[in-house]
Amino acid sequence: MKNLHLMKTSSKIISAVKSEGANRVKIIRLENGARIIFDPLPYIKSATIGIWVNIGTRHEQDDQNGIAHLLEHMVFKGAGNRNAQKLAEDAEARGVYLNASTSYERTGFYARCLGEDADFAFDLCADLAFKPHLDENDFGLEKNVVLHEINEAFDDAEDRANVLNQMASFDNQALGRPILGDEASLMAITHNQLVNFHNQYFDPKNLVIGFGGAIDENKMLEKAIAAIGHLKSSNQIIQSDCKVSHKSIFETRKIEQLQLVLSMYAPKANDYDPFGTQVLSAILGGGMASRLFQDLREKRGLVYGIDCYPERYIDVGRLNISAGTHAKSAKEVIARTLGHIEDLAINGPSENEFLRAKKTIETSIMMSLENSSSRLSAAINQICALDNILSIDDITLGIKNIKAEDIKSLASQALESNYRASSGVGKSGQKEIEDFLIC
Repeated sequence: MKNLHLMKTSSKIISAVKSEGANRVKIIRLENGARIIFDPLPYIKSATIGIWVNIGTRHEQDDQNGIAHLLEHMVFKGAGNRNAQKLAEDAEARGVYLNASTSYERTGFYARCLGEDADFAFDLCADLAFKPHLDENDFGLEKNVVLHEINEAFDDAEDRANVLNQMASFDNQALGRPILGDEASLMAITHNQLVNFHNQYFDPKNLVIGFGGAIDENKMLEKAIAAIGHLKSSNQIIQSDCKVSHKSIFETRKIEQLQLVLSMYAPKANDYDPFGTQVLSAILGGGMASRLFQDLREKRGLVYGIDCYPERYIDVGRLNISAGTHAKSAKEVIARTLGHIEDLAINGPSENEFLRAKKTIETSIMMSLENSSSRLSAAINQICALDNILSIDDITLGIKNIKAEDIKSLASQALESNYRASSGVGKSGQKEIEDFLIC
């Protein structure tokens, strides 16, 4: 990164740096702690704009589970000088795709539009984040909408198995609570609690604003500073540390398949292992050529789908394997899955699968960098976890430098039984799911 010379400066800015090479990502830090990211792509016509707040489900009080997600819903009932219908009509009249999302560690309000409408789209995002009406008359109505969403997710056995695995992995902890909450927790949330939770959005140290694609940097910088430059830092959000639980949860249902999730150790988000865990995941279950797909599906017909993916938080990481199988096949599916991980821990990957996985990861990342939305999303994840943004050269070199020994080490760590958790949804198979913790 190098210093960035701004055509217009402001007393609000304390530093501005730019990445070298073709990706041209810039980070501007304001004196109040807020950060602004620019990722201009002058050769495209569209833009991506967003405001991200480092507050999510893990920052909720124990008795307010689901409030972060409920707030994300409530802002669309009216913000700034627009009600819900006017928000939708004005956005669509300019072709603006407006949305929001809640995760465990942050909430985002973002838009995609033509470059000529970027300033308008930013104003919409700023209204959602900072000027929602939060009208008490809408409160009960939107709770009911979220309850429909909770019930829909509950009916999906694969989705439910993942929720249960999160609960098993972080028992009675913030990371173990479902993002949507449940009916009891949702209905217990008061309007006053919602307003107080939203007040945390105004701490600038929690804020990252991002602009990507066809944007006028100086114009957008002025608008961003006008929106958040005046904010003063308050007490930072208290985030309790989470530790992995050694637990299994099974939910009995009258369905044909057993949906299972096996969870193991992986490095946390701010450990400098940006790609090693992704390569391990690709080798195990990242595609049709992966070990688990070839063995459990193609050779033995034990599953329809099987997937391996990492989940990385600021203080803990997980390597998850998700599959749908018949309960009578669960023992073999689990045993063969562990067998492949043990083989990687002892012998490492073959040269062909190692190079194939690395190439798959590199190609996937590079292709995503051709999309302004994907680029900005990656930049936000990196700045929040690492307080920095990886350049294209960083990515290429990072993947190139992964060694087979790194995969052996990661596989060995994944086998540590004290870090295991599991979940299942089906008519039977509970014992097999529980035995994963000790086998």
